[in-house]
Amino acid sequence: MPHIDVITQIGLAAGFLHLAGYFVYLRHSDIEPNPVTWLMFAYGTSLLTLLEWDSDASFAELFLPAVCSAMAVWVAFRCWHRARARDATRLFPRWPQDWRDRTAFQIDLVLTAFYLAAALMLHTDVIAAQSKDAVVLIFLTAANLTTYSAFFPLLRSVSENPRGERIEPWVIWCGAYSLLGLTTYLHQGEFFTVLIMYPVQSAVLHGLVAYLARPSRRARYAALAPAG
Repeated sequence: MPHIDVITQIGLAAGFLHLAGYFVYLRHSDIEPNPVTWLMFAYGTSLLTLLEWDSDASFAELFLPAVCSAMAVWVAFRCWHRARARDATRLFPRWPQDWRDRTAFQIDLVLTAFYLAAALMLHTDVIAAQSKDAVVLIFLTAANLTTYSAFFPLLRSVSENPRGERIEPWVIWCGAYSLLGLTTYLHQGEFFTVLIMYPVQSAVLHGLVAYLARPSRRARYAALAPAG
């Protein structure tokens, strides 16, 4: 196994690469972040970072999720601020207009409640030993499904109209999560572990957004847009 310093360096590289993706993302004024997805990113990644920290994840494994949670909160705040600028009479943005986004948000809240309850039961040891396997299964299933429910509004919107996103930051983020997956594999010593599910799923989903936001699709949809 590589020396721990090498693993830490890879983990740091993943975190800084992830941060670079946010600089690219925020630099483009034509990007329209999906507010529902970014709200779920904000609380979801923050809770995940806390749970990974509580699960004794290494600094190398925690650095990228910590960067992601902090920056996701910032992007979600920017979405809220933009919505307030459009309608200053409302403290909170209107409920998602698309019923599919509303459903994804509701499912995400339920799944988050499930995995937090399961994590609390495991942490406080209030359940019998014979029930722990079932609770762990609930925790893993719910925690990983929230990744898909959080991404759904974004994937829906970018598949219907890719002009609100750009490929560059999502490619960078895909690479960052791939490095985090490598870091996790090297640190854990095996591929099939609890902590590796997050970077693998995230790399795939970020790569999918990049594919849907590729320049050729953006140009095609721009050409179809009505003049003016």
